[in-house]
Amino acid sequence: MPRKLESQVESRFMEVDKALERIRRTAGVNMHKLRKAERGPRANPARRFAVWALRNATQLTQAEIGDTLGMSSSQVAHVLRRLNAKEEPISSWIAEW
Repeated sequence: MPRKLESQVESRFMEVDKALERIRRTAGVNMHKLRKAERGPRANPARRFAVWALRNATQLTQAEIGDTLGMSSSQVAHVLRRLNAKEEPISSWIAEW
């Protein structure tokens, strides 16, 4: 990749710590809440928002997002599939992002 294009791609992404701080501020939760596993329909919307935000704002892989949030990579993939279906109540956080 040409150096100029590479720097443009890198500048599009933010550091993970900065992304997590912005996620916590936007969703109004702490890191414990982002890592907390909850079951049931639409459980822990802040965690699902964090998956979306980390995927879009950082260069983390799905496995790395899972490690960060205490999830498996398959759980991360499942959340992303559901978000693509636009059936989530976190659209206001996404719009604010």
